Amino acid sequence: MAKVEAVTMRRMRLYPIIGRCLLFLLFATMAACSPQPATIKEQPASQKPAEFEVGPTTFEPPVVMVGDSVTATALVKNIGDVAGTYTAVLSVDGQEVDSKAIPVDPGSSQEVSFQLSKTTAGSYKLATGNSSTVLTVYNWNPQTIQYDDSDGVSAGIYVSGENGHIVHFTPPAKAFKIQKIKIFVSLYFLNTSYLDKNHFTLRIWDKEENKLLWSQDFPWRLFWGFFGWKEIEVPDIRVNDDFYIEIVTNSNPMRYKPGTEIPSPGGDPIGFAEMGKPVPYEYNNVIVIGFDYPQSYVKSSSNRPETRSGYSYMGKLIDPGQKRLEGIQWLIRVEGEGAPGS
Repeated sequence: MAKVEAVTMRRMRLYPIIGRCLLFLLFATMAACSPQPATIKEQPASQKPAEFEVGPTTFEPPVVMVGDSVTATALVKNIGDVAGTYTAVLSVDGQEVDSKAIPVDPGSSQEVSFQLSKTTAGSYKLATGNSSTVLTVYNWNPQTIQYDDSDGVSAGIYVSGENGHIVHFTPPAKAFKIQKIKIFVSLYFLNTSYLDKNHFTLRIWDKEENKLLWSQDFPWRLFWGFFGWKEIEVPDIRVNDDFYIEIVTNSNPMRYKPGTEIPSPGGDPIGFAEMGKPVPYEYNNVIVIGFDYPQSYVKSSSNRPETRSGYSYMGKLIDPGQKRLEGIQWLIRVEGEGAPGS
């Protein structure tokens, strides 16, 4: 009996120890099975919303006249991180006149353009967003451009074949409408059949002499019985820079063989002639254009004026070789309307 009680007592002392061990194992197992806490990672920075910058407002044409269609343009840039739509508003003197919504990708730029026209001369403030500029609108004023210094001459020059007389013109300001071309001219022909069979050509070239702005053929009859200034109307050709006027007379000078009355072609493509005189054999079938030969050049080549006239083929200046045309000006003028000169 005493032995049984001793065993019982030993077991009772072991129970708390075993319980504590079991409890420890239970917590250890639970800890091992529970999910691990998330690793803290660097979170991405939030994206910057669409934000817009508006560049300078510009306009075309560079010189604006009453009635012109003007294109006002601004560059819109998105400096944000996401795409967005910008509503561009054009105002004139503080009054909204137009608006456009344009999508712009992040880091990209997009042009926005508006059309407007003013019927009254003056200065106007154009603004797109916080970008502004001043638009000056001019009235059309009558103007004549000429480089000769003569109202009438007794001598002229013909240029034969498809070659032409050409003049380089510079308008007072970079806006000009060509309305008339004036030519001091005289016509020589063998018989009246040439008046309708032959023609001359007027051409207007751009400042590079590459782009033909206008061209028209006219019968020789237009110059019949004429000696002096002849006006030819042009349908309001607008230029914004220098331009060239070329006249191709298609003259056909003939030379008579010595001792005969048989004409033969050939000879110098440039010929000097007295204007308004009876038809001499050596330059029949020609249109002669007057020229201004300043006395200052005759007396001293150091006083030679700027030469704006020349001898040409399809708008391109040709050096006739001996520079006989240097220092002269064809009696060819332009009348029209333009902006005030600077």
